[in-house]
Amino acid sequence: MPHAFKLDKEHFKDGLVVILDESQATKDHADLVGFVTQNFIKYGEYSTSNVFITQGETPFPSGSNGIPHAAVIGVDGKLLLIGSPSGWGKKLDEALAEEFKKIKGGWGKSPEAKKIRSLMYGKNSLAEAAAAVAAAEGKVKDDAKDDFAEAKAELDTRYSAQKNAITVLREQGRLGEAKKAAENLQKSVKGKADWEAEVATIVGDFAKADLEKELALDKTLVGILKSIGDKRPTDDHTKHLKDLGKKNEATKVGARATELAAACEWKDPVIKDSKDKDDKDKSKDDKAKDKDKDKDKPKGQ
Repeated sequence: MPHAFKLDKEHFKDGLVVILDESQATKDHADLVGFVTQNFIKYGEYSTSNVFITQGETPFPSGSNGIPHAAVIGVDGKLLLIGSPSGWGKKLDEALAEEFKKIKGGWGKSPEAKKIRSLMYGKNSLAEAAAAVAAAEGKVKDDAKDDFAEAKAELDTRYSAQKNAITVLREQGRLGEAKKAAENLQKSVKGKADWEAEVATIVGDFAKADLEKELALDKTLVGILKSIGDKRPTDDHTKHLKDLGKKNEATKVGARATELAAACEWKDPVIKDSKDKDDKDKSKDDKAKDKDKDKDKPKGQ
């Protein structure tokens, strides 16, 4: 996991998407949040927000009962590597480098599809990609039409996904990230009138009083998380998060602060159960020793 977070920090900007699949039967979501917060927050700038963590899902058949176990899937959906990442070495670096080239230069069965994907993923200019789609209509060779149709559909999907991401970030109480995502999307769609109008409304919402309050609270929350640095959360961090959550219970940021405060206090159930068992075993041993001492005592004492 540390390596996955490290890769995310280094290559998120290049287009790498990291998904961590929880596969050790963690039933309580709070255990997952607590474990990640206490052990891996130091690998991000101040959070692990770029990493997607799934629970109770199996996105690919691993064929393995052990960890670490990972897979690398290319931009076109091909499985490139699977197995223990500790043995990949240069193979991983080479695979990532090749995929990053595809993101920048595009990929596909025609020059038109490559250009659309390069603009969409490499340059992140959805408006230019839409213009490229319009210019290519009727010009793509028959053997590349299906791939062109896929690239065209990807554009609509990417636009919808980026709009939905803003909503999700707002709901999660990550208002600063949501506003930044909205502003980036606004730049990306500049030149496509219908998308510009939709995104202008989304960006405008952040100037409303309720969201301005949430943005101010989010800055405070981010400051607390940044202060953790490369250490584990302390009692002071927990207190600050609790106070922020309690004073702002009706807000999204307040709810997030409360969840993070609980995560800072989280105790690993495996370690706790082991400690409880050790304490019980010690208590039994002590009672047995006391009983043996009583047996050895002369009568009358």
